[in-house]
Amino acid sequence: MDYAASSPALLAPVPLPWQRQPLAPLQPVQTLHVRKGETAVLEAERGRVWLTCEGRPEDHFLEAGQRLQFAGPARLRVSADGRAAACLRWALSPA
Repeated sequence: MDYAASSPALLAPVPLPWQRQPLAPLQPVQTLHVRKGETAVLEAERGRVWLTCEGRPEDHFLEAGQRLQFAGPARLRVSADGRAAACLRWALSPA
């Protein structure tokens, strides 16, 4: 067996199936569901995104280019922060 070929550090990263969620200012909060065994990767593509995970006390604010991950199960609430539009890029991957 060729160890170098099977080493996870040397394998090409698996591309994530990214989706875009436009967030209009003053739009109702959107919900993203993350199932057990999944990890959600969230990135602010533009604008400022507010997000929180149901059951956790902290809120998060992502500026364009910033990224967070949440392991499921989780129910995430997201919206544009303030009166400017934003866009959230997200993907679900196996944990």
